[in-house]
Amino acid sequence: MSNELPKQQSPQEIDLGQVFGYIERFFKKIGELITEFFKFLLLAIKKIGILLLFIIATIKKHFLKIALAGVLGY
Repeated sequence: MSNELPKQQSPQEIDLGQVFGYIERFFKKIGELITEFFKFLLLAIKKIGILLLFIIATIKKHFLKIALAGVLGY
């Protein structure tokens, strides 16, 4: 039997490896959240751009009707 048994950690001691592991996981989660946010933002911008293109195409196609309706409405 060995006389050098591992000492029990007292409640006041902290394993720095675990602390840095927690910090690493925290920043990874924050990074994933930021990445997901920008993916969502990019998707929303694309959808809004497509909508604007459809609106412009409709106005271009029916310009005379829209202009006549505007003049008559005024």
